[in-house]
Amino acid sequence: MKKKQEQERTFSLEAPAAALVIVVLVIAPFVAGKEHLTTVAAVSILAIAAAGLLIWSKQFTRPVAFWPFAAFIALLAASTAITASMHATLEQTFYFAACAAAALVASSAFKGRNKWFSSALLGFAAVGLILGAMGVAEYVQNYKSSGVHGWRVFASFITPGYFGGFLVLALPVTLAAFLASRSFAAVMISALALGFEMASLFLTGTRFALISVIGAFIVFAILLIWTRKISKMQLGRLGIAVLILVVAGILASAPMWMRVQGSGAAQQSYSGGFRVATWKGTINVIRANPLLGTGAGTFDLVFPKYMVAGYTRNAHNGYLEIAADAGIPALVAASMAFLMLLITGLKRIRSEDDIDDPVLLPNGISLLAMGAAAALFGSLARNLLDSDLQNAGIGFPFWILAGLLASRAAKDRMISLSTGVKVVFSSVFAAIIVVLMLFAIGQARSDAAVAAIEEGDLSSGVALLYSAISVDPLRADHKLLLGRILAQTAGGDDDLWGEGIGYIKEAAELEPTRARNMLALGRAYLLRGDNKEALNAFNKTLELDPHATPAMIAAARILEQDKKTKPEAERMYKRMLDHENTPFELLRGVPELVNPDYVWAHDYIAKKYIAEGNTEAAKKHFQAIIDRLELRESYQLQRLAAEAAGMVDQEQEDTLKALKERAKAELEKLDSAQSEASAR
Repeated sequence: MKKKQEQERTFSLEAPAAALVIVVLVIAPFVAGKEHLTTVAAVSILAIAAAGLLIWSKQFTRPVAFWPFAAFIALLAASTAITASMHATLEQTFYFAACAAAALVASSAFKGRNKWFSSALLGFAAVGLILGAMGVAEYVQNYKSSGVHGWRVFASFITPGYFGGFLVLALPVTLAAFLASRSFAAVMISALALGFEMASLFLTGTRFALISVIGAFIVFAILLIWTRKISKMQLGRLGIAVLILVVAGILASAPMWMRVQGSGAAQQSYSGGFRVATWKGTINVIRANPLLGTGAGTFDLVFPKYMVAGYTRNAHNGYLEIAADAGIPALVAASMAFLMLLITGLKRIRSEDDIDDPVLLPNGISLLAMGAAAALFGSLARNLLDSDLQNAGIGFPFWILAGLLASRAAKDRMISLSTGVKVVFSSVFAAIIVVLMLFAIGQARSDAAVAAIEEGDLSSGVALLYSAISVDPLRADHKLLLGRILAQTAGGDDDLWGEGIGYIKEAAELEPTRARNMLALGRAYLLRGDNKEALNAFNKTLELDPHATPAMIAAARILEQDKKTKPEAERMYKRMLDHENTPFELLRGVPELVNPDYVWAHDYIAKKYIAEGNTEAAKKHFQAIIDRLELRESYQLQRLAAEAAGMVDQEQEDTLKALKERAKAELEKLDSAQSEASAR
């Protein structure tokens, strides 16, 4: 009977499904860590395709945690009923559905396939080697060009923090690969990977990632003691591994060291307080929306209404963010799914028999499983301080490692689905894939439009944006961008300007809580000299986000044009100056991103004091302009990163530079006048 089952598995679709999961595990950190819609969609499609292949197998091993995963995805989907953005909720639902699909396939298709299991984890260690080397190369390159020691590396991720979160997963698996490998070449490659990964972890400057990986190593050591599955020779290797990790950490310690000592530590002291404030704001979101949240993937759209400190795109806690986005029941369901995968795998580690493998030493499979378990524990800790699960470059490996661990379970219950059930599942999978493809095509066309416009080909850019909207009409970003371009280039063409306004309004309807849509609408009205409608739009912007300083400036500049409303303009500028000293400005996620908007309020009030003859008060405001702009210029690394990302607005930079020079000149003039008055 057993032989017959093995023969049936040989001709099933489990193997290609497992192969697709390995592809997802390997490519996700390279292509999905930037959180770009096209690449996340592509990886998600591969994961869902793997599930489609599995269900059409004649028989396959029963996946672990299917029902908790089903409940989790159902709750995410249910949040579309109340979402602040249908597109964002569909994106997030499909992403987590793909993660669930990858985990379920891993827990099933890898059962009894030790070579596939070891190939997946050794492949993941190889990914860590490549990305670790990329991180070190990035640091060296930037140090050569800037001479600055404190550069924090990103590699293929959107932030250094997320790169650190990935390395928390990769390092324990790589350590296990180093201990488990049989050949000399594999041992050397694993050793090299350990060095590069640990060096890159230090170069990210992410302190809690370092703490999390140390915790993961401790869990790995506990599992080694508990299972007693390590030989004397492997104990010797473990000592060598510790030496490699320590040396790599010391050699690459500059960015981390700058964040924990001296002036660097003082500059970074905001981090803990900011996270606590962010959690308080996130808890406010959860309290207001406990059952279905605000809609999966909408955290950044609704958070300004609830925040108690500076703005952030993520909750800096993966668990709180799930609860805020999709409700407490969704968090419970996701937790149950993970715990079932974890417990299922841990039960088997100690009792698993030795397996003769040409690639691995005795107990090598068990060591790799322990490495995966340790990586998961480290990532769980890391998610207490960041939203790693929401980043696809980390989320896919996290859930796949959990599924792989669960595949070590002793039970081998084979199941088969009826044709009707297969058709239902296949229809759902096909629908998700089609929608993701449309999302990806729309984003690709939008990106091509931006590139064309930057190269001066406006007509092609506009045509591409129309095309993007035609395939993905739910994406507010496409409509907002097209609307802004049409309004800005309309000139005297009322129909074209009206079309632009229409698209901006459609973007606002798709994302009614996002303040930037109303801000863009106000600026579009300004282009036509309609100050009344512009002011209404800016006031609505401030209703959605009371901390939106660009809207404050724009509203104040309209109000100061009329003598009747000048007092209101002054109140708006004073509101800005009051805001400058609140936690929303003083406690921010990235304090190096100094907000220059406040200098215009200081400039207005300084001029007012000069007109009133209050020299001392005027001098304080001119000095505040100089101090803020010089502080902004002092953050060289932030400037380099902004330039590399193409985020520097040269016109704005020139305007701010001119304002600083004028403030210096005014300050010098006032000082000279005071000196002359004193001399007389």
